[in-house]
Formats: sequence, structure tokens, C-alpha cells
Amino acid sequence: VLASALAALWSTASISLLSSVLSVVLFNVLFVPPKFTFHVYFLQDYFLIITMLGVSVVVSSLMHRLRRAAEQEHLHATQSEQLRTLSEQLRESQDLDSHAHLLQNMMAAWGYPNARLIWDINAHPFTLETPLLSVRGKAQQFGIVQLGAPADTSITPSANTAHLQALCDLLGLELERQQAIRSAKAANEEAQIQKLRNTLLTGIAHDYRTPLANLMGAASVIHDQGPRLTAARIGDLSQTILDEAQQLTPGDALEGAEVMH
Repeated sequence: VLASALAALWSTASISLLSSVLSVVLFNVLFVPPKFTFHVYFLQDYFLIITMLGVSVVVSSLMHRLRRAAEQEHLHATQSEQLRTLSEQLRESQDLDSHAHLLQNMMAAWGYPNARLIWDINAHPFTLETPLLSVRGKAQQFGIVQLGAPADTSITPSANTAHLQALCDLLGLELERQQAIRSAKAANEEAQIQKLRNTLLTGIAHDYRTPLANLMGAASVIHDQGPRLTAARIGDLSQTILDEAQQLTPGDALEGAEVMH
């Protein structure tokens, strides 16, 4: 039983099962009468040997499952740590080349040193020898990762594909987040510019409103009461029109437009 447990702990399931069978056979040869033969005289010895074999197989199977569970747990912990590390590193950089380098390093750690990230999908032909992973966010796709040939020929194209796709999705979500931040910043700047433009337009309109009112008032008096006005009064009104019109010269308007721009 100890031999089968140790074999299951450090070797494959088939070797552990073979160790269980050999251990029971050796027990039969060395300890069950008649010794040093494969014969069994007593019925209880048959039951003993069968029970020992069953217990050894069960222990071997349980140890093998425990070992597989520990390996899977270690694998999941490694993948989670890698996702966390990649997320932190992506947040520290805004450069696309840096993002591509980080992702390719992660791919190399999982046996794909020839992986490359392609941003322009239409500019590169693809082969179907290895899977193509999509760098995607929730709303759009940013590029394609071509895994290339694995460093170890025993690695199948589908090995760890789910984790590698998770790495690509993490990059896609980060790119989408950065894009949303830039869009929000641009929208905020545009709103500030529009607010400033409205303020300047309001100020310019206020500055032009008084001269225009005075000019229209003087012109209206001359138009409606011209025959009854004296020459001195008409001269004063004409001077008012001239003074107010000088405040509305094209030079002042141009200056106001440049300030608004």
C-alpha cells in the first residue's frame, strides 16, 4: 500500500497501478504459504490478497487524484497571478508597443516564444497552423495574436488556449478603458471650449448691443422727424451715428473673433 501511494505521488497512474500489482504479488511470494511460490492454499489468503490489491488500487487512485488537484490548483494560482501582474503593468503604460511586448512575454512563458501581436489585421496574411487569438474588448476588436510554433513540440495548439485568450481579453479591455478615458477627456475639453465660446459670444453681443441701439435710435429720429429738426440737431445725431459706427469697425469685429478662437 505504501509503495502504491508513493508511486502515485511521484509517477503516473499506470506506474502506480503496476506498483500495486507487483507489491501484492511480492507479498504473496514472500509471506503467504507456500512461500516463494505463486500458489495460495487457504481461502482466507485469497481474500487477503484480493483485499490488499483493492486497497492498493483505491489508495493509488486517490493519491493520483490528489496530485492532479494540487497541480491544477498550482496552475490556476499561476494563471491568476499572471493576469494580475499583466493588469498592473498595462495600467502603468499607455504605449501600444509596450503592451505588445508585455503580452508576447506572457505568451513566451507558456511555451509560445514566436507569438506576435498584429494591430493591422488586414495587412498581414494568417496561417491556420496555430490558433489565432483575438485582442478584443466589449465593443470592438483591436488586433490578432498569432501564436506561432511552440517551443516544445509536445505542446498541442489547444494547450492553455483559454488562459492565453484571457490574457488577450485583458489587454483588449485595458485598451478599451484607455480609449474611453481619452474620449471622456476630449469631450470634457470640447465642453469647456464650447462654454468659453458661449461666454465670449455673450460678452461680444453685450458690447455691440449698446452702440447698435444708439445708432438705430439716432437714425430713426432723423428718418421720422427730419423735416422738423434743426440743422444743429441733425448734426448732433449724425455725429452720434458716426461715433457709434466707428465702434463697430471691421477691425474690432476681427479682434473679437480672434479672441473667441
